[in-house]
Amino acid sequence: MKLSRRQLLVICSILFLIVIGHLVAKIASAEMESAWIYVALFYGAWILLSLILLLKKTEVKSLLLPGMRNALYILPALFSIPLFVYIFMPNKHLLKWDAWLAMNIFICLVNPWLEEFYWRGLISKVFKNTPVLSFILSAVGFAASHPIIFGVNSPGARGLPALFGAFVIGAIWWICLHKTKSLRGCIITHFVIDVACMAVYVLADKIVLIKVPF
Repeated sequence: MKLSRRQLLVICSILFLIVIGHLVAKIASAEMESAWIYVALFYGAWILLSLILLLKKTEVKSLLLPGMRNALYILPALFSIPLFVYIFMPNKHLLKWDAWLAMNIFICLVNPWLEEFYWRGLISKVFKNTPVLSFILSAVGFAASHPIIFGVNSPGARGLPALFGAFVIGAIWWICLHKTKSLRGCIITHFVIDVACMAVYVLADKIVLIKVPF
């Protein structure tokens, strides 16, 4: 299978994000309190740059059109329930009107747009004629990026639960986009999940997780 120039650039973008992101996380680990900030800045900046250079304006518009079979988005929405029980409820006392809450709100509002356009939108457009490769890059790449990049400094983002969870939800979002032809539902449910899992508090290692046997 011969890949186009844009397909090769997307693959290189993903590999660069994961490899260099891991190195940034390792280097930043010397500053444990703020390490997650440097990692998140690199992660967001590289994704934004990749989207600007690799995703066409017409593709952005088409991805935001109303979707079909939107009932499918019940599946990723249901995914937020265990996160709400497992993470949000035991740590809701952390939600105070301070800088941490402001950062959490910012991340929850911005992150779904960046990640969904990158891990689902860009990949689905560039690899629209090779759905198997599109799924692998979207679901596996998304899953690997979390423990390999953020898991270096954030215990809540490392290990098998984080890897498996990110893969499952990434796969569900890919299927939803594939069936509905719209990214709207992915962005909305991604926002709900980021809120349920208290994104910034997990990255900054401020939460207490219920112990699991693996």
